[in-house]
Amino acid sequence: MNKRTYALEQLTALELDPLTFIDVAARSGYDGIGFHLENIQVPHAAPYSLISDAELFSAFARSLRDAGLFVHVIEPFLIMPNIDRNTHRRNLDLAAQLGAKVCGTLAFDADECRRMERLAELAEDAGERGLALTIEPYLESYWPRYSDALVAAEAAGGNAGVTLDVLHVIRGGEGRVRQRGVIGVWPRAASIRRLSV
Repeated sequence: MNKRTYALEQLTALELDPLTFIDVAARSGYDGIGFHLENIQVPHAAPYSLISDAELFSAFARSLRDAGLFVHVIEPFLIMPNIDRNTHRRNLDLAAQLGAKVCGTLAFDADECRRMERLAELAEDAGERGLALTIEPYLESYWPRYSDALVAAEAAGGNAGVTLDVLHVIRGGEGRVRQRGVIGVWPRAASIRRLSV
């Protein structure tokens, strides 16, 4: 039987700088981390950038190695009209350098054709780097429910999956009974939180 591993998600501790975040995860007994590469204009984003600060990126990679943590999900790979394929490829390269397993995406592009085209490109480019792609259902995005994200993942092809986040499933109106019927593509990540429902 495979040993279950746990990763500390950055949203749990956004107030921590990235090096402290690694230290806290290691001292708390986690096996890995999930984190944001950069600060972007969405709620609950990291207050730093590993992309524009090369020195911080190097220190982060070194601390990660020294702590013996694996990288699970790197976020956010946003699908937006002003973010192009080359930007995603640059970020995927950085994710691969850090040994990530999965990259997470959210969609904020109202144009369905372009949104699906970008998703297919992102899934293909991630796969070329050995990364799986997970779509996070998010109420404020264009894939607000698990079932919406599932349809998009299936259309994008074999490298795309969906994040099973209980909070977002409930907020999207797809509770336990409905969930049994919509799992479909195997979830790439599961998010465990304390819920007040």
